Amino acid sequence: MEALTDAKARRCALDPRRSLCVVAPAGSGKTELLTRRFLRLLATVQEPEEILAFTFTRKAAAEMRERLLQYLSAADKWEAGGSQAVDEAMVLARAALDRDRELGWELLHNPSRLAVQTIDSFCAWLAAQLPVLSALGGAMTISTDEAACRREAAQLLLDELERGGELATALELLLEREDNDVEGVLKLCADMLERRDHWLPLISYHRGSAGADSQEQRVRTALEDARRHLWREHAAAARALLSSVLDRLAPLLATAARTLHQRGVRRAAAPAPVLVALASAIEPEALSSECFRLLHASPPQVEDECRAAAVWAAVCALLLNAQGQWRRRVNITMGFPPDAVIDKQALLDLLAELRELDSEPLQAMAQLPGVAIEETEWRALAAVQLLLWHSAARLELVFGERREIDYIGKAMAAVRALGLGALSLKLSRQHTPFAVQQLLTPHLGRGLFTTVCYCRCLAVRHCPVATVAALSK
Repeated sequence: MEALTDAKARRCALDPRRSLCVVAPAGSGKTELLTRRFLRLLATVQEPEEILAFTFTRKAAAEMRERLLQYLSAADKWEAGGSQAVDEAMVLARAALDRDRELGWELLHNPSRLAVQTIDSFCAWLAAQLPVLSALGGAMTISTDEAACRREAAQLLLDELERGGELATALELLLEREDNDVEGVLKLCADMLERRDHWLPLISYHRGSAGADSQEQRVRTALEDARRHLWREHAAAARALLSSVLDRLAPLLATAARTLHQRGVRRAAAPAPVLVALASAIEPEALSSECFRLLHASPPQVEDECRAAAVWAAVCALLLNAQGQWRRRVNITMGFPPDAVIDKQALLDLLAELRELDSEPLQAMAQLPGVAIEETEWRALAAVQLLLWHSAARLELVFGERREIDYIGKAMAAVRALGLGALSLKLSRQHTPFAVQQLLTPHLGRGLFTTVCYCRCLAVRHCPVATVAALSK
């Protein structure tokens, strides 16, 4: 059954009318599948340049082009009767070769017409075609010392401390939160510039423009939405982990929070502050029923998400010690005074059961920020947003003075051009549809924004796309 399902999925991947993403482990034949799709497309297009295949490295591009040429070269001598896999590939190659001869492409003598290239080279080509819209102007070489350029841009930003004004105020706030570690802030800014494709599209705007306030609200909403998503994911994992004890845990949690709140315990040591915060978020008389309801809600309603996050944060504080391990002692700091013998024993029994389980899901949840962004927190985030925006601008100045750019800058320039609707040049006439090879890894790096780049192309051209991704741990 599994083999039949796999064969069906591979056949579906060859349909040129469909867009798809193939996710499979290493060695499962993703590149071969993409090569066959390329062959299938060659039998349908008027020019081979209408098919654009992306890879990450020049080596991968050369290997894919070589594989295509091998199939086309062998198609003339092929006779059916071999293995089913070979026969299926050669049928596609024969159809592509017939199309080659019909239209006079002569691909075997002109392999450069097979448009297999790296994402970086495609972005560079697109930016060069649209120098004004991409804001790159003339040709720029790839920097040989990107780290030094990022550090110089970060230093230019820190120099604003001596000049006063809005930037100096924002820098002072950031330094205060980082214990006045100037070198640490410098490194932080430089490191963030290395990943500016992740955040710059979200925060880019013109200061003082009519839409600045709405733009800030958009950023705040996006951040809170991201937090909600994280809480939902972690709450689902925690709920599965604690499923056998949730019914007993809810009243114990409510008892601890209510006791600490009534006694006015606000000690800095965990878990008292978190439990008191829970009792402040929910009416004391409704604590037990609300804790029960919110612990079982999957997922909670939007209006309940802040309170649900408070409940789960209290769960983490109640069950885990400072090292993230299951607690072994129960005392007054947790809301269980000496006379609460029955409740203390109930919690100890529950903790004894949990010691057989991995506490990692709760450890991860304990590190999450709250769902809503408080005003003091937002002021700090707004300051960081301002600093990031200006650090990116200074990096462009540094690159501009050197007539250099990095790979992220090339990709962002290409996306700028596409975002302004400038696909009326060669791209709209030559590259359609796309067969895209994209290797995704846990560290996306510069691949993230270049992925956005070709997705913009597809959105404008409405082209089918085949993407392959390697499974990774």
